[in-house]
Amino acid sequence: MFWSYCAYILFMVGAVMGLTRHAAEPSLWFISMGWVLQMTVILLRALGSDRVSFPERAVWQKAALGLALAAVPVVIIFRLEADLKPFSLLLAGAAFLWSLALLRNKAF
Repeated sequence: MFWSYCAYILFMVGAVMGLTRHAAEPSLWFISMGWVLQMTVILLRALGSDRVSFPERAVWQKAALGLALAAVPVVIIFRLEADLKPFSLLLAGAAFLWSLALLRNKAF
């Protein structure tokens, strides 16, 4: 769980930098580091590692995280093509979805 939170923090630092500094280059590094770390945690869990633990999540939380993770490569492509309007909208959507995925089940 610790590494998932670290991935989220890295991603959110990159998202805030990307939205406030007009998609500066370092924002892509933070976004990518968060994405790679989260994908690594998911892969380790899928391979059966007992050291990686996830809290119980609802189906909609898993779907929100999956959509957020799927949107990140598209976000990076838009940024590399210098198409900043879709970059900003998709990045804000991915950040919102990733934040939703971290909510506790008891809240709903």
